[in-house]
Order: sequence, then structure tokens, then C-alpha cells
Amino acid sequence: MTAPQQGQVDPFAPVPAAFAGGLPGARHLEGRVVIIKPVRVDETTLGFDKKTPAPTLIADIIVVDGGPLVYGDQVDNSGRQLKPATHRVDTPAMFRGWMDSHSYIVGPCRDMLRAGQPVTVGIIERGSQGNRPYFLTETHTDVDRKPRTDPSFAQRRQNAIDLFNAFQTGQWQPPAPVELNPQPTQQAQPANTWGAPLTQSAQQFGVVAAQPAPVSSWGQPAAVAVQSQPSAAPQTVGRDLSVPAPGFESLWQGMSEQQRAGIWAAQPSSAPPAAAQPAPAAPPW
Repeated sequence: MTAPQQGQVDPFAPVPAAFAGGLPGARHLEGRVVIIKPVRVDETTLGFDKKTPAPTLIADIIVVDGGPLVYGDQVDNSGRQLKPATHRVDTPAMFRGWMDSHSYIVGPCRDMLRAGQPVTVGIIERGSQGNRPYFLTETHTDVDRKPRTDPSFAQRRQNAIDLFNAFQTGQWQPPAPVELNPQPTQQAQPANTWGAPLTQSAQQFGVVAAQPAPVSSWGQPAAVAVQSQPSAAPQTVGRDLSVPAPGFESLWQGMSEQQRAGIWAAQPSSAPPAAAQPAPAAPPW
């Protein structure tokens, strides 16, 4: 099977990725002028009851006006908010892969695809009858097909034309949405001496994670720096530091007096004592 030739439409093309920040719904766009470029209509999608067909439009959409657009919230049928808004973007703004299943928005865009019309401009409005569905109306007629006499609508249409031309020529770049409530970054768990995070039960019982050794001004561990000071040498009264401690005979000659004293101090009290030696003099610095 060969790939579609140039100029052909691929009916199985993937849905275009949306800009960061998710997608607004028709209720977020009510009263705004929009430029819509239909991509396709998915005729297989179902409604909330999972039984009734509810074809879904996939399109690229430019929101022309209406001021800052806040979206990402969820509401129930009574309008009660279930989830706060997540994103905000200044308009004009653009969304790729925008989806909508309102029949009076899907229908006109389906007709556009069949007629080969690439793009249109209109206004998202809510009907005044029945369950008040959302419509894609023209800029010169309202939801009841009555002419719009306010001259501002003609100006809004011209603004859409100018914006689309600027977008086509690269003179306008869509802004990126801003996240309203960014999630805090997860803090790292304290590690035990093996480098693994402490379990919750270990924390409950007061297990304290091992802390890294402090560093001296020379970049060495402070413990090493302290051990190098004569005042920190262990007290080994009555020991002959020239006599090797048990198990250190082969290494004893290469050790300093402080190291020898530390090893003797750690020996069991049953180790044989040796004659006391005078303490070494402290260095002049």
C-alpha cells in the first residue's frame, strides 16, 4: 500500500497535538469570534450514555477576541464547579486538535469538509430554546438567523481576517497558555546508609537518615581534619605506642602516633598495658 500522493487527504491522519495547556470547551468560547479549520469528523464517537452516536469534530481553532481565556475547569449540569480552572491564555490564541461534539458546530464543519472549504470564521453562541445547545453562527447573522445590525460585528470579522493573514505570513505567533496552579515538585525522600529511601514505617519509629560528613574549608571531611589535630587524639594513658596493637603488627611502623593511640583506645580493656610515655608537644601552629 502506497502513501497518499501529494494533494490527497489522508482520512486516517492522527489527531494533531494540542498546544500545552489542554483544550477549552465550547462554553469557554461562548460569544467569541473564532476561526476554524476542520481536520476531520469522527463519526464513531458516542454520547454520555455510550449508546447514542455523537460525532466529534477535530479542528484547528483560533480564538480571535474576548479577552483572556481561562479554562480547564469542570462543571456539572447545574453549573456547579467540580474542578477549578487549570490554564489561562491571552487572546488571540490558537489550539490544534480542538474537539467538539455539539451537533450545530459539527454539522457546519462537516459540510465544509465535503465542499472542500478549508477555513471559516464565526461566533460560538448558545441557543435560546430547549436545552440551549451551542452553535457556530456567522458573524453577520445571530443564532436565530436574524441579521446583526451592530457595526461592531463587521469590525470583528475584519479583525479575524487580518489576524488570519498575519498568521499565514508568520507575523503573528500564538501565545502559550499559563498553568494557574502548577503542581509542586515532589521532594526527595531521605536516604538510609545504603542510599535507598527510608520506608514510612522506619520514619515513624524515629529512624534518622545518615547525614553526609561536613566539609572543612579545605574540602576535606571535617572528621579527618579534626583527627589530624593533636587535641582530638584519644587518651591512651599507660600505653607504649611503640608496641603494635594486636592485629596491626605489619602496619604499625607506617602509622602516626595519633593513629596508634586511636587504635589502642579502641582495644578491649583486657589488652596488656604498657609503660606510660610523655605526650608529644603540640605543633607551633
